[in-house]
Amino acid sequence: MQSSARPSWRPYAAAALSIVLATLASTTVVSGPQDAGLLFAIFFGAVTFASWYGGLGPGVVATLLSYLVANWLFISERDQFAFNGTVFAYFFVCLAIAVFSEAMKQAVRQATLSAGQVSAILESMPDGFAALDDRRRFTYLNPGAQQVHRRHRPDAAGPPQWREFPPTSGALAETKLREAEERRVNVEFEHYFQPWQTWFEVNAALGSRGGLVIYFRDVTARKRAQDEERRLASIVDSSEDAILSIDLDEQITSWN
Repeated sequence: MQSSARPSWRPYAAAALSIVLATLASTTVVSGPQDAGLLFAIFFGAVTFASWYGGLGPGVVATLLSYLVANWLFISERDQFAFNGTVFAYFFVCLAIAVFSEAMKQAVRQATLSAGQVSAILESMPDGFAALDDRRRFTYLNPGAQQVHRRHRPDAAGPPQWREFPPTSGALAETKLREAEERRVNVEFEHYFQPWQTWFEVNAALGSRGGLVIYFRDVTARKRAQDEERRLASIVDSSEDAILSIDLDEQITSWN
């Protein structure tokens, strides 16, 4: 797969091009020292673009190039490269723009990476995850939830209706989902879907955009094992014979 990342030289080329364009614009509107403010504004714009596009490095390059070009073309020989308060302020503001832009780009990259990691986890896990909007319409189903949808309605091409979706159908599910919406709390419940004779363990919470996010998994095997344990325990307790449990040290641990 080909990478979509920008070539490393492109942000610096964009920084240089922005200074070239700013220089051309300055030559048409700057006629003398009285237009120094306009000159600074034009080069500030070029530095801001370079910083926004490339981050800290291109922003610094654009700052230095703009300083050199301004001194070479627009500043008199008597004042060239004089490091005064105006020059200091120009460097300070330009570098602040570059640092801020780099911080913003880093934050965006980190957020994108985190979102990608979450998406990869949701797509790879065997359990179901679904997201609904504030009108109870499904906006996302991971592969686990899609399998449940196809199993329930194999001929349905569109998204499922929440009232018909196995983990969210029934009176108990409706009550719990409304509780999550109205009280803005996380809810957890077990739901039995009679047509499949399947138990679902469901967790639901209010999402960031007002809709619900629902995580569910099939716990039928666990529920059947618990039922079997209770059945055996009932048989043991009701037996008229003496039944003892002894550990490896020959100590009695339980009896009927």
